Amino acid sequence: MSIRPRKRIDSSVSLNKAYQVILSPLVTEKSTQMSEYNKIVFSVPISASKLDVKSSIEKSCYVSIDIDGDNGEVFIKSIGDVEKMQPFKAMEIVSAIGRGFSPENAMTLLEGENTLHVIDLREFAGKSNANVERIKGRIIGEGGRARKNMENLTSTHISVYGRTVSIIGDASKLRLVVDAISAISSGGMHGAVYDKLEAANRRTKQEKMQLWEDQDVFY
Repeated sequence: MSIRPRKRIDSSVSLNKAYQVILSPLVTEKSTQMSEYNKIVFSVPISASKLDVKSSIEKSCYVSIDIDGDNGEVFIKSIGDVEKMQPFKAMEIVSAIGRGFSPENAMTLLEGENTLHVIDLREFAGKSNANVERIKGRIIGEGGRARKNMENLTSTHISVYGRTVSIIGDASKLRLVVDAISAISSGGMHGAVYDKLEAANRRTKQEKMQLWEDQDVFY
């Protein structure tokens, strides 16, 4: 199969248009099973074609996407402005959307040192779907409060989807929230988890203050 030269993508295209096409991951029993094999199903407007969805991801991530029609393999290649060429981030962003993040939150992977971390809840629940659902409920909390508290205390984004919990955040914060989610998944009390996160925040602030005080700004 020959590949024709691709036109340069206009980087001025608004991301809002892309978000209007990629609405959210599609959550069904079949799509959840497919996610275990790194296959992602998106919910899109009924008027959107496959080309619309593909083009939206390309424009959002400054990449070109080629799909092998014979075996379904996906090839991602950087194009456009050299400073915006991030094919691995493009893969991470697509994976994040597939794990339940909104496109807006998934795009924060392009900020600073943010990265994606995925926790398989079966590490705590075993093969029991009932245990998975119970743990998901503990992580989300009543009205979503537990998840929101952890997000606020760690400056991260958390998505509970299928049999996984995924986190987007700075590497320095990921360890904190992973430990927090692991504790809750293992039966730990929410209050104790929040206390540890707040203590970690206080230590970080104190370390920053100490660093500032140790600097000789008058020289």
